[in-house]
Amino acid sequence: MDTYQMTDIHMHIIPGVDDGSFTMEMSETMLMMSWLQGVRTVFATPRSSAFLSDSDLVWEQYRLLKERTERLAFPMQS
Repeated sequence: MDTYQMTDIHMHIIPGVDDGSFTMEMSETMLMMSWLQGVRTVFATPRSSAFLSDSDLVWEQYRLLKERTERLAFPMQS
């Protein structure tokens, strides 16, 4: 059982939409590394400029990431 649970309120985790994660695999690695450090909830925070250039891409990549996180071996809230 975890002795503490952290929430990361600022993570550029959505792949390919800003200067954070470049791929879905990189996002999964970032989540795994966060999990190992005690993070259990992540707020995806793409830069606002990502929505100006292609908001459909941001939402689609978020949806895909959300689906992938639901299949991970560790339960991460996002």
